[in-house]
Amino acid sequence: NVALRTMRTDAVYPLAVSDAVKLTAVANIVFAILCVGFYGENTQDLVITNLRNGPTLSILKLLFCVDLFFTFPIVFSSGCQIMELAI
Repeated sequence: NVALRTMRTDAVYPLAVSDAVKLTAVANIVFAILCVGFYGENTQDLVITNLRNGPTLSILKLLFCVDLFFTFPIVFSSGCQIMELAI
């Protein structure tokens, strides 16, 4: 596996993945709790739609596009590696 060869020791990889998943889950749960706390029962599925139109919303949408622009190749590359190894 390509990912296992990038770690200094193979035993560290499962622990690193597990910790990353746990950290992401905790961050998402905290974010969800904060959103419900701020917006209550009126929280939209896409939290960004709770914001009023204005410069803040425009900046957040722009930052989201930049985020997608830079993270898509990383996710796509990982998927390609998995498919190549499976073939």
